[in-house]
Amino acid sequence: MRHVSDEIKYIFDLTLNSRCKCCAKLREKMLTVYNLPNWLIHLQKYYQNQESCTYYLMNTSPPRKLALDQLNRLSVDEFKAAEKFPYCLILNDIRSLNNVGSVFRTADAFRAERLYLAGITGTPPHRDITKTAIGATESVNWTHAPDVDVLVAQLQAEGYVIVAIEQAENSTLLTNFRPDPNKRYAFVFGNEVTGVRDSVVQQADEVVEVPQFGTKHSLNIAVTAGIICYDFMNKITKR
Repeated sequence: MRHVSDEIKYIFDLTLNSRCKCCAKLREKMLTVYNLPNWLIHLQKYYQNQESCTYYLMNTSPPRKLALDQLNRLSVDEFKAAEKFPYCLILNDIRSLNNVGSVFRTADAFRAERLYLAGITGTPPHRDITKTAIGATESVNWTHAPDVDVLVAQLQAEGYVIVAIEQAENSTLLTNFRPDPNKRYAFVFGNEVTGVRDSVVQQADEVVEVPQFGTKHSLNIAVTAGIICYDFMNKITKR
């Protein structure tokens, strides 16, 4: 098939996997077709009474990456005005500013209400946060909280369910965690080395652990935050 576009070649390959007579006829005709407009005419001719086959061929085109202007991204103002999912994130004593920036980016992607930067966790503006946040510090609401214990008590008083993300006795595996879509949640992430502060673990309404199956049992804080946010959003939107 000389001078034939990749799209035509792809459709031709699809007909090879079909046993229907209309596909066989189209395949024969396509051997003599050299441009897309003519091919479309023949497709309509042979498939006008073959709706199921037409649907199959027309809806199995090769996947293509989307350009940035095709992603339907919200502007910063639109994001701020948009309804958020009922949860916030608390980062306590996170030393890596790159990790902080990455969590900003995750909070933007999954529309967190707010990001609390507690204890020694760095705050914007800082070039290391900006590097990984790629602008999310402008869209995500954030607050610095000097004392995480005071913050947790405050959020509990406001009705938030406090969930410490930690490996602990009697923890709930993430796969078994069932958030109530009618409640608001605050997920607490601790220091890269020491984890969530013991006082917060004791104060939390629930402790959730991400199941792991390798040798380390230690995920990067930014990776863990992405897992938790996606899991939460996925579960509350399915109900």
